[in-house]
This record gives sequence, C-alpha cells and structure tokens, in this order.
Amino acid sequence: LFRSLCGADVASYLRLHLLAGTLMIRLSDTMASFLAWAGLLAGVAVWAANTQWGQIAPYLDCQTRSSWAELASLCGVAIVAAMSFVSWQMSRWQTAPHDDPPKTWRMIALVSAASGVIFAFALAMQGLAALVIDACAR
Repeated sequence: LFRSLCGADVASYLRLHLLAGTLMIRLSDTMASFLAWAGLLAGVAVWAANTQWGQIAPYLDCQTRSSWAELASLCGVAIVAAMSFVSWQMSRWQTAPHDDPPKTWRMIALVSAASGVIFAFALAMQGLAALVIDACAR
C-alpha cells in the first residue's frame, strides 16, 4: 500500500532486514535462545536471591515464628526445576536459532538444564538447612 501511494522507486532503498517478517523471525530466535539458556539463568538468579533472603529471613522468622526461608527455598526449587525442564525441552528441537548448527544449541540447552538441576539441589539444601536449624539460632 505504501509503495502504491508513493511511487515505485520510493521503497527501493529499504533493506530486507527491516521488513516485519524478518524481524518476527529474529524475535522467535531470541525467544528460543532465551529458553535454551533458561535453566542456567534462572538457577543463578534464584539462587543469588535466595542466598540474600537467607541472610534477612532469620530475623523475620525468629520474631514471627514463621518459616519464610523454607518457603522461599521451596519456591526457588520449583522455579529452577521448571526452567531446567524448559531448557531440556529446547534440546529436543530440530531447528536452531540464528542459523547456527543444531548441535551447538542442543549442547547449550543440555548444559543449561544440568546446571539448573545443580542449582535446584543447592536451593533444596539451603531450604533443608533452614528447616533443620531454628530461626532464632541462625
């Protein structure tokens, strides 16, 4: 429509990579890349947040006789396990983002899923430690 209104030679300077179809493909490649890295990224972020919360929560837990540290660790394990599952599922896809070899992204997704499992285990151990040790003794 734009080309018909402005003439035939107006759109000749437009590049193919600026058109919407190509942009939409790149967005899906970006999402696929993020999903392949999801286990590792979520593991690092949730573990760091839970470690910081583990320094703050004992004061709150001791005052209110609640178990916020254990609950945070349990939620963290669930989030990281879900993101590791997503990464593992991405390793089974046949097409790779950004026109890279599929084996490269399969390796990235599997390493991300495995590291997510390791971070989930670390979060479970933090939650277990918070469960075993009294909040007022921490």
